[in-house]
Amino acid sequence: MEPMLAEFAKTVEPMAFADPRIPVVPAMAGADPATPEYWIRQVRETVRFADGVRQLTEHGATRFVEVGPDGVLCAMTRQSGATGTFAPVLRRDRDEVRTAWAALGRIWAVGADVDWAAAIPAHGRQITLPTYAFQRDRYWPEPANTTPAPAPAEAPGESRFWAAVERQDATEIAGTLRLTAPPEALTEVLPALSSWRRQSQQHATVNNWRYRVEWTAVTTPAATLDGTWLLVTETGDDNSTDIEDALRTAGADVLPLTIDATHPDRRQLATQLAAAAADNLRGVVHAAGHQAELALALTLVQALGDAELTTPLWTLTRGAVAIDTTDHITRAEHARLWGFGQAVALEHPQRWGGLIDLPTDGHHDLTQLAAALSGDTEEDQIALRNGRLHARRLVRADQPDPAAPAWAPSRPGTVLVTGGTGALGASVARWLAERGVSHLLLTSRRGAQAPGADELIAELRTLGAHATITHCDVADRNAVSELLTAVPADRPLIGIVHAAGVAQSGPVATTRLTDITKITDGKMLGATHLDQLTEGADLELFVVFSSIAATWGSGGQALYAAGNAYLDALAERRAQHNLAATSVAWGPWADAGMAVSGEAEEFLRRRGLAPLDPSLAIAALAQAIDGGETNLTVADVDWTRFAPAFTSSRPSPLLRELPEATNALAPTDPPTEEEADTGLRARLATLNTPERLAELTEVIRSALVVVLRYAAHEQIDSTRPFQNLGFDSLTAVEFRDLLARQCGTPLPSTIVFDYPTPAALADHLHATLPGADPATDIEPLIGALDTLEAAMADSPPDGLSKARVTVRLQAFLDKWTTDQPAAENTATDRIQAADDDELISLIRDQLGDGARE
Repeated sequence: MEPMLAEFAKTVEPMAFADPRIPVVPAMAGADPATPEYWIRQVRETVRFADGVRQLTEHGATRFVEVGPDGVLCAMTRQSGATGTFAPVLRRDRDEVRTAWAALGRIWAVGADVDWAAAIPAHGRQITLPTYAFQRDRYWPEPANTTPAPAPAEAPGESRFWAAVERQDATEIAGTLRLTAPPEALTEVLPALSSWRRQSQQHATVNNWRYRVEWTAVTTPAATLDGTWLLVTETGDDNSTDIEDALRTAGADVLPLTIDATHPDRRQLATQLAAAAADNLRGVVHAAGHQAELALALTLVQALGDAELTTPLWTLTRGAVAIDTTDHITRAEHARLWGFGQAVALEHPQRWGGLIDLPTDGHHDLTQLAAALSGDTEEDQIALRNGRLHARRLVRADQPDPAAPAWAPSRPGTVLVTGGTGALGASVARWLAERGVSHLLLTSRRGAQAPGADELIAELRTLGAHATITHCDVADRNAVSELLTAVPADRPLIGIVHAAGVAQSGPVATTRLTDITKITDGKMLGATHLDQLTEGADLELFVVFSSIAATWGSGGQALYAAGNAYLDALAERRAQHNLAATSVAWGPWADAGMAVSGEAEEFLRRRGLAPLDPSLAIAALAQAIDGGETNLTVADVDWTRFAPAFTSSRPSPLLRELPEATNALAPTDPPTEEEADTGLRARLATLNTPERLAELTEVIRSALVVVLRYAAHEQIDSTRPFQNLGFDSLTAVEFRDLLARQCGTPLPSTIVFDYPTPAALADHLHATLPGADPATDIEPLIGALDTLEAAMADSPPDGLSKARVTVRLQAFLDKWTTDQPAAENTATDRIQAADDDELISLIRDQLGDGARE
């Protein structure tokens, strides 16, 4: 085996465990595993190892190879939170050759360089792999057509009339209308009539996609705070004194913590949070500084998870939102935290408190701050103005004025479209050309080398517009300045459409600080540069493309939501200064932007989001521009699907004034006796406790097979957490609905979070469904204890085994007595609070004489 390992090492590029930053857990030769000192040292070395892994993964390491004698280090690395590819070369009780080749293939599949000529013997045989990786069995009906509902049915004659208009069949129309004039008299009016018809149908559809945000006053009595509240501020920020005073006045014991916002230390912050948690920590308040650094917000959320805390985190901004026309956005950069926070609320509902915006100028009455933080309002998106709380709401946007004049350029000039060669930008360019823009300046990172660039220029020329495509990184201020300076003097800049950006897909827990720049710069810096460098220019258009992720949040897109929330705030701030500004927060586009088709489209539709037809999306954009709207959300949402999934793990006050959402979330009437009779209850009534549990487990397994699309014969481990089975918010709701029908009783949508495994859920259903025997027979438990005592008497364990049994029994007793007043700290509390000497003493007490031998 050794020669093979040597050749293996030559073929693999240096991996994580060859990195000097990763310490190796020592073998500790000569140490006695039966002593507490051994285990304390082992724990400390393991922690040191985990820290090294974390540092390395922060620098981008994603491939890990362990050269035996087992996969222990790979397991430890995974447990440390690292993500990537793990390839142990040797595994205990597994064929050595097969395991080594499997490791080699695994790292090659994720991009590692492998010298196959050296790895494969000369007589090795190469075969051609199939072009399709695997064949799938589909056990789910095809989704129904969920295109927008058609308009009310027309009379047959009316349908024929409009069909003739679409064909521009003058003869049939003249006959239908019984005109005495010759059909030729209709030649001129038919194109206009056909165009009016199409636009009318488009507007009817698009009007159903329009939403906006408004603010409503919340009345609540004064509240008090108790316990310790950690107030996190940024280094150099001295603008949080009023917040600290308000917390203390409300009764909180305030613990200040100042953090370097630009370079926060996640590990150190987790340690500080854990220490604060030992002092009756009731909440964490992040008072954003002037720049409202996303790095600190991201690290705070991650550190709370590292410390295993569910203490709610509240983020306080200043001047990030405007509640009405008399209010003003003064710090658009703070709006980033609103987009970020809404995404965190979906990913970590137990860890997130909410968002509160404070005024920036004048005397601040913060007496209602305590009411917001205490949760008495049940609101999590709040603005505090003039001593009153205002809550954020999503509502239907007003219908556009059909008589509003269509925008057209007032003079010959240039409109700049960033991301202009992409699918969204190209669609906008065509519309601008149709509206009469004479020159289009289209930018992208690849410029004229972008696929389809020449064809786009030719198409725009046929529409009457001259187009120039050039390379420009809009995150680079100098590049943007040079771009604007090069605009021809005879065709001055008259408009900007900022459609560039980088999408994101990844959970907050694994997001790196370096991702902030990569994901947000194109959106945020690009918009900032365009805004600042055109100050004083007479722009007729300043349009930014935002996202629904900024309107109501989107799991896995926290940084993307942050960047788009900034765009919304920037547009509103420009409008407050009477500058051109339109921000549209888009849902997914079909065949463009978030290109969705096939399974991706089905995924969105099942969650209640239908991709927007690009031509209709452009019609919505035209409505917003023609109507002079500043902030608009455009999305095709099926609220009966979207709202239950969106609120499955956390209520959303944001949706409280949207009738479609409230109707979808309204409690359903309990099933009638006939509806509740699925046969399950009758079966359960004839079974004893073990049989009931087995039956309920099978019912749960069958429901899982349906909602997760497993093969019918696939086995599911009843102790495996639902989250690890592939659950998300939608499947949680679908699973709840299916199981509720089977059980004949309403169930909460949070059931997979409240009872995290199939076994735990089966226990719950057994206890709540009719017919469960009262748990009064403790004889089996007494018998088990007698058996344990006899086994210990016949074969006394060594010191280490005795300690393990003791800890396990103590954990059982802690759970057994959780509903009883605690006379003293539990063993778990004592272990967590102990220093080294106390920990050694505690283990010696548990080991008894075995620790002293």
